[in-house]
Amino acid sequence: MSQQLFSLHSWPRAIVHIDGDAFFTSCEEAIHPELRGKALITGGARGIVACASYPAKKLGIKRGVPLHEASNI
Repeated sequence: MSQQLFSLHSWPRAIVHIDGDAFFTSCEEAIHPELRGKALITGGARGIVACASYPAKKLGIKRGVPLHEASNI
């Protein structure tokens, strides 16, 4: 008989918020620390912004904006 240490019901109810819009830029910042704090966007395959860092968001760059528009901001 195996003893289960944890179950879904053993934890209190919690709400988790994940900012998926900044996830990939955070990964790039982890790989390239020199990019931290800079306005950073990911995308390109479709010609639109797929993800924007928080400094880029402060400049008004949003997900789904065409790259040529984001470069003019």
